[in-house]
Amino acid sequence: MSAQLVDWALKPKTLSRLVAAVVPALAVVSATAHFGFNSDLVNDLSALTLCPFKFVADIGCPGCGMMRAIIRLGQLQFTEAWSYHPFSYPVLLGTTLYAAAGELPRKALHAPLAAVALGLIILLWFVRGPFVG
Repeated sequence: MSAQLVDWALKPKTLSRLVAAVVPALAVVSATAHFGFNSDLVNDLSALTLCPFKFVADIGCPGCGMMRAIIRLGQLQFTEAWSYHPFSYPVLLGTTLYAAAGELPRKALHAPLAAVALGLIILLWFVRGPFVG
């Protein structure tokens, strides 16, 4: 039984769905901590540097603030989420849909949308300033 579970979990599609599920799970954990235990994960985790880019280069990466933004979305603090990273909204929506359904609609649009999203994230990075965060 455990070998079958490992085989199932290591399939590329299953593994990518499990990885995608981390983002909505973070929002749920944040909501639980905030509303159930009156805890603020952003402040509780502020001393940790989880970004390898920030750790190595000592500058914020294009995704800098995304985890804090997802946590704020879980706490229903939409303005603060936007200020940390405006792309947290589509990231949370997309990862939730993918984790739940196993695929996103309109496969023909995946590559162009990914290219546009990457370009917008890099543009936002330069507008915000890579040395901030």
